[in-house]
Amino acid sequence: MPRLAPRFPVRDGSDQINKGLVGAWMMSDGGGANAYDWSRRRNGAIQAFSSGVWGTSSGGNAFTPTGSSSQFVATDGSFLFSGPTTYSVSIWVKWRGTQQAAPFGDPGAIMGYQTNGGGQWLILSLVGTNPATTQIYWGPKNYASGITSTSSPGNGVWRHVAASWAGTTAKLYIDGKQEASGTPTGSNPAAGNFFCIGGVNGDLASYSTTTLSNARVWQRIITPNEVFRLYRQPLAGVLLPKRRVYNI
Repeated sequence: MPRLAPRFPVRDGSDQINKGLVGAWMMSDGGGANAYDWSRRRNGAIQAFSSGVWGTSSGGNAFTPTGSSSQFVATDGSFLFSGPTTYSVSIWVKWRGTQQAAPFGDPGAIMGYQTNGGGQWLILSLVGTNPATTQIYWGPKNYASGITSTSSPGNGVWRHVAASWAGTTAKLYIDGKQEASGTPTGSNPAAGNFFCIGGVNGDLASYSTTTLSNARVWQRIITPNEVFRLYRQPLAGVLLPKRRVYNI
């Protein structure tokens, strides 16, 4: 279960977990129209959502989209193309109930990048609409089959999901353990649209009914030990005020 960061967390420049970090949204903002990116890049965030998206859980703030097309976080995806085409992502998620079935798959999408009329990349979603029985999907390549977890995330259960793309090999981790590996084919991401959290926007749109926290993107491959650390220490790399604990 994730621990919640302060509303404006501070990046620990000495922590190696932040090496290659190009985007990080804790989702602890609690209100307003912006999700604060605490990575060095300070990517802006546009939130095209209506009321009710900032929720609470066990005393902490969280991002709680309800499957609506007006409830997601989007930021200019150009930060994905300023370095090598190797990526890692990490996020805490709780899928809540039946998910929206998108036109081209990706039900319950929680992360992804797409260009209208072009393709989708870096997709984290479910295979089916029922989180209690389906698997988690990682699709780093355009229109590729991607890879899927061996276990189901469960309905209303916090999971830490991490994934990587090394140019040829994709890996998927659930709660600190590798569950899948494969070599999807297809094209690399192309510039031209938004990177989204809580859904995938555009003509191949899919939106999730979830509770989300602590979304990060790196332009490098995070190691299995780093994945396990992010699972056991959700606020790794964040400088926290003393004598305060934030729980979700």
